[in-house]
Amino acid sequence: MQFIFTKLTSLLRVAKLVAVMLVCTLYIAANTSPALAFGGASSKPSDGAAQLDSIYQESKESANPDADPKSMKAVQAKAKKGLNEVQGRADMGKMYNPSNSEGSTVADDIQETAKSAMGK
Repeated sequence: MQFIFTKLTSLLRVAKLVAVMLVCTLYIAANTSPALAFGGASSKPSDGAAQLDSIYQESKESANPDADPKSMKAVQAKAKKGLNEVQGRADMGKMYNPSNSEGSTVADDIQETAKSAMGK
């Protein structure tokens, strides 16, 4: 009986070691492999570079402490053209807002859940 118990204990120890090594290997492999993007991406990484360069230049000019501060009217006029003074209209059509979004709001979901919980 002692012999069987000793063999099972040593076998269990080896099985634990193999399991830990397998989990570590899977964890490392999952974190080092590149992310897989499913579906065909229709854009190229360089498409947004020109727009980002202009936004970067505008933000540099706005944050420059040596430059003369802009007047309130100039900042407001530029901000009215788009999202804000620096970004302008860049990617404005791609952003979600109530007019181009579908679905329910959090408040609607809460009301629906409350109604179903109350049995109404």
